[in-house]
Amino acid sequence: MVEQEVVDCMNDMIRTLEQREKSRQYYLKNKDKVLEKRKEHYDENRNNILQYKKVYNKTDHARKLRRINQWQHQGIICDNWDALYDHYLKTSFCDLCKVVLTYDTVSTATTKCVDHDHSITDRPNFRAILCNCCNINRRSD
Repeated sequence: MVEQEVVDCMNDMIRTLEQREKSRQYYLKNKDKVLEKRKEHYDENRNNILQYKKVYNKTDHARKLRRINQWQHQGIICDNWDALYDHYLKTSFCDLCKVVLTYDTVSTATTKCVDHDHSITDRPNFRAILCNCCNINRRSD
């Protein structure tokens, strides 16, 4: 019984890969047509799309993805982004000076920061959750 489930799962994966390849080939052959259709759809539904994005960008999921993407862009290396994000959310005090951390759109001395080692290593380089002031001072050490 378990073997049949594995076989069925593998067959589903193969069908999915085949469908992706068909879609990819269609896109390559009809790129101009597909892009034109996308543009028409956007033009016809612009207000709805923008309204949806405005609502979505305020969700916890969108905030999490933006924050993790920002960390990745900064070069932070991590094995478990979900765990790091959860730790980031739960941290209320700077790990060095113990000041209450704030979450500001503009950087202040108490803005919450992810401190990381800038050297290139094989291990994750996340070090601590710090206030902006301690993070800047630690960077210059």
